[in-house]
Amino acid sequence: MDPTSFMSEHTAEYVLVNDLGHRLSPAFPDLLPMFFWATREGNRTAIESMRNLNFRLLTCFARRPKVAQFVNEHILMKVNPELKQYYQACRPLGIPVVAGLPMIRSLSSLRLTSVCNWFSLADFDCVDQEEFYVVVAKDGTATLFESDDKLAVPLTTMKIENLLRQSPKLSWDEVVRSLRDVRRMVAYNTQRFIFLGAYRPFLLAALEQ
Repeated sequence: MDPTSFMSEHTAEYVLVNDLGHRLSPAFPDLLPMFFWATREGNRTAIESMRNLNFRLLTCFARRPKVAQFVNEHILMKVNPELKQYYQACRPLGIPVVAGLPMIRSLSSLRLTSVCNWFSLADFDCVDQEEFYVVVAKDGTATLFESDDKLAVPLTTMKIENLLRQSPKLSWDEVVRSLRDVRRMVAYNTQRFIFLGAYRPFLLAALEQ
């Protein structure tokens, strides 16, 4: 099997952040999108500027759509070992982890308003493989590749809102400590996958008034 893609995860992120922002802003008007670096968003200046503020977090992985002749009109989404490790590390902290996929089959089709589907990584926890492909149909139904096992349907906007509401309320200092712990745990658990490269999520932080 040799599915191919036509964009990077960073390109997909531009569309996916826009999609989540439009979906969640009515319920969470104070929503901060960010790519977290411990030495930037987690440094002393950032922590001081966030003092006395509380947030709820949503961890988001951009997935690039992949195409192949043997899945006509459908899209393939790869779930890498590190994504599962992020989910496992975030689960004890109560921080939800989702993966987003622009539903397009060519770069020329990409728009800021492209339809995107979102999946909870919890829905893929049942797959006993370190790395696997998911076939995503036009309606968003996700099926394990070369299997009839239906894994998930796309998250509705209401379900994404509920995931964010259920995320624990944290001060920014607690956010920084939690994210550092998650990254440290993922780095430790994925040392054997070092040659696969690093996958890092973007975050949405909902300010609690």
